[in-house]
Amino acid sequence: MTAPGSPDVDRPDPSPAQTKLIRLGSIGGTTIGIEPTFIILCIFFVIMDLEERVPMSVAALWIPVLLISVLVHELGHAALNALLGFGRSAIILGGFGGRTVSRRQGKPWQDMLVSLAGPLCSLLLAALFLALHSRIPRDGTPPFLAVFVSLMYQANYGWGLLNLAPIYPLDGGHVIRSIATHFSDPWRAFQISVWTSIVFGAAAIAYAISKQQLFLAVVAAMLVLQTFQSWSAVRAAQRGHTENRT
Repeated sequence: MTAPGSPDVDRPDPSPAQTKLIRLGSIGGTTIGIEPTFIILCIFFVIMDLEERVPMSVAALWIPVLLISVLVHELGHAALNALLGFGRSAIILGGFGGRTVSRRQGKPWQDMLVSLAGPLCSLLLAALFLALHSRIPRDGTPPFLAVFVSLMYQANYGWGLLNLAPIYPLDGGHVIRSIATHFSDPWRAFQISVWTSIVFGAAAIAYAISKQQLFLAVVAAMLVLQTFQSWSAVRAAQRGHTENRT
């Protein structure tokens, strides 16, 4: 998400230079930047822990956990994008996790693989830290290290699964669109993915409310809103194109 990924999309997009970013540098030609909203996201997680009376030294661990987790997720997208021959990417970390921007115009199966690469990297990283957690000795280990390992597992496991949800702009939403493109034209595939996103998003909201998970309900509602806004923008552009032709 995504997120997230964004939580996270890997579609051709305008140059990230149009957005105000804090530049972190580059890895293998892939530029990395942070939007101010990502800093707000980190602060939000720290505050949530502080409200639970977690010590500041422990709550602050969310900052490196979120930075590493989202960056690895997005690097998964960028790496596969490069391996498929589509060149460099730009990673942008924001309030909904991150997104990987590229000029890729690939086939549906290539788009699907690039979308799945992010969640796969997140789940592999979660498995790594789960293995580390089981091997950390209880005696003599600094408490913050044990907490860091645990948070890395939780964050990457949750982030990986969340991004597989078939809801825009999560990776799962792009996977649905790529699959639908195999059986229909691009416009119909977009429609299928949008309504799939809305249905699953509404179900996620209802589930979160039933479990009294307000944060999850708000996140799902914002994703559904983004999906509807994307749908409205595309419909408006399509109507404008039709009017210009007439």
